[in-house]
Amino acid sequence: MNRNKIGFLLFLLSLLCFVPAQAERTVDHRSFPALKGPFKDGPSVTKACLTCHLQSAHEIMETPHWLWKGEETVVPGSDGKPRRIGKANLINNFCIGIQSNEASCTRCHIGYGWKDKTFDFSDPTRVDCLVCHDTTGEYARPASSDDLGHSSPGGATDWVRVAQGVGPTSVESCGKCHFAGGGGEGVKHGDLDPTLIEAGRGLDLHMGKDGLGFTCSTCHKGEEIPHRITGHSASVAVRTGDALSCAKCHGTSPHGTPFIARTQKERNAGKALRQTGADLSGQHAQRLNWHARRIACQTCHIPRYAREMPTKTWWDWSKAGRLDEEGKSVTELNDDGDIVYMGIKGEFKWGANLVPEYRWYDGTHQRYLLGEKFDPSRILSLNLPRGGPESGAKIWPFKIMRGRQIYDVNNRYLIQPKLSGAKGSGAYWKDFNWDVAAREGMAYAGLDYSGHFDFVETEMHWPLSHMNVEGQGALACQDCHAKTGRLAGVPGVYIPGQSRSRLLDFLGWFVVIGSTFMVLIHGVLRWRSRRRKPVRISEKQS
Repeated sequence: MNRNKIGFLLFLLSLLCFVPAQAERTVDHRSFPALKGPFKDGPSVTKACLTCHLQSAHEIMETPHWLWKGEETVVPGSDGKPRRIGKANLINNFCIGIQSNEASCTRCHIGYGWKDKTFDFSDPTRVDCLVCHDTTGEYARPASSDDLGHSSPGGATDWVRVAQGVGPTSVESCGKCHFAGGGGEGVKHGDLDPTLIEAGRGLDLHMGKDGLGFTCSTCHKGEEIPHRITGHSASVAVRTGDALSCAKCHGTSPHGTPFIARTQKERNAGKALRQTGADLSGQHAQRLNWHARRIACQTCHIPRYAREMPTKTWWDWSKAGRLDEEGKSVTELNDDGDIVYMGIKGEFKWGANLVPEYRWYDGTHQRYLLGEKFDPSRILSLNLPRGGPESGAKIWPFKIMRGRQIYDVNNRYLIQPKLSGAKGSGAYWKDFNWDVAAREGMAYAGLDYSGHFDFVETEMHWPLSHMNVEGQGALACQDCHAKTGRLAGVPGVYIPGQSRSRLLDFLGWFVVIGSTFMVLIHGVLRWRSRRRKPVRISEKQS
């Protein structure tokens, strides 16, 4: 075989390797006989999907998206026993926990019918394909997870239309759940809300329509297993094995070098952005890269969060229970239309365009486990970030959610209350009795309840990774190198212009005063030497 033929074959092979990375593999599903219907509910659509996508449900069923538990791991600070933890069995300071409340909480689960402990996690027809892959905008999750015949925003679901209209995931489809975590849009994360759907580069350089135009799956995608999405939530995971890193695209010395684009679209967008941005001098880039060793990229490039939509910052369950004259839950709004009080949930506080709080973070968390005793005289951190200056961690920006929630006074552990359910079931949202709600919820969770409850302040740390801005909008030197700079209070770090050290101050003033004193002595000696009468050499010789 001559060289020309070999070269041509190599060219064809390179095209075969290149094309899938450049083109989205989309198919017009309207022509598929399996999707002609009719369909009575969601599981019947899933059965049709699985006639072609044979392994997709099984891939999904091994992931935290389905199980609401991660892989078996030892929780730092616990008794050392390996556990599988996740939303299915952990406590938070939003709606507290799902146990005994599945019918309400699992509206954001990617399955049909998880209403209690009897849910069959091994049934592939229970996987909801449409919640991630609908492109019609006509599909909606149910009012309760027991409802298999969902209603769309316009009425009854047209199952054939939505089944034939499936396609790749999008910011909108991911946002159906992730933008509404904690019970409403923008409530939980602070850097994830519906403003990202039509974001400009000024809000988020990566997801902005006039920026790089990323979707969620650009970064969060299954690489080895298609449906095993990379990344993890700080509210559930404790490990770093599936964590994402800016270094994957930008390298460990990101300043002064182009990012590592993976597709032609990214390369073109990156080139356009670099042409509009300010070039960094070699010395300046080197200085910034030196900072990047111990400061996360997000710390400088997310100067504020909840930029356009407010996020919840405080939730006090102890204030819940106010009813009107008709016995209905009271709701109060602030001037901006945000709910600041609900009789079923308590008192809230909101904030917008907020400055993050900063902590050392190595990518792992401790976790409060249901049933662990704690000291109620102190604020309880439910997912304390781990790491410090001596551990190789970096300084990260966080939203810290604070609030007050119910705990068992005698047993000194948090209570999992029953919140959701029918009237008379003990659900707090219907019966407004904390004692009964605690008794029912703890019995469901298999834990003792002493009959005595109170409320304790808790906090949750949410590391920020979205709403990144480009260099011109990032933090400047003076934002940190000042007496009231951003990183004031972060332990174990000395910041010129902000930090104080008595020893360094003493040595510095000693050098300044000593140098000044020596200059003065030198000047006096020079002055005295000039006043002496000069002796002529000729006179001395005579």
